[in-house]
Amino acid sequence: MADSESAVYSARVAPGLLASAAQSIRPNTKLIALLSIGHFVVDLNQGCLPALLPFLKTAHQLSYAAARFLPAPRVHEAR
Repeated sequence: MADSESAVYSARVAPGLLASAAQSIRPNTKLIALLSIGHFVVDLNQGCLPALLPFLKTAHQLSYAAARFLPAPRVHEAR
């Protein structure tokens, strides 16, 4: 047993493996961050904004019919 080597990657092999693993992981982190931000915005609109509608209605002197359209996305016409 004294002649056996430990099961650790040698210095020659490990940097190549780590570099290829890091390159394959990096593009996915940007995608995951973008999806996380999008998920946060959707949850914010579905959860917090409807709860704030009565306060926004009184602050901006809107009717309930007008306040109903606050969470809706705005569509701009092309000119």
